[in-house]
Amino acid sequence: MHCHQLQQLLVDYIDGELTPELTRDLEAHLKDCVPCHDFINTYRATIKITKKVEPAEMPQELKDKLRSFIREKIDKEKIC
Repeated sequence: MHCHQLQQLLVDYIDGELTPELTRDLEAHLKDCVPCHDFINTYRATIKITKKVEPAEMPQELKDKLRSFIREKIDKEKIC
């Protein structure tokens, strides 16, 4: 397994959704690759931290800008 492959499988690995064979290959790669090992630990820590964050209400101005942006994208795709 290569680092790029690990990154593509990261979400499924964290969620425990990989086949046993892929899990074994990924974990073997992690044992030998310090950057990937550190990356996955950072990813896990990020998940833990974000689960503790309380949701905040989006300011109305931001909601309006987001709606406008989405409408523009949708309208642009209708033309093409």
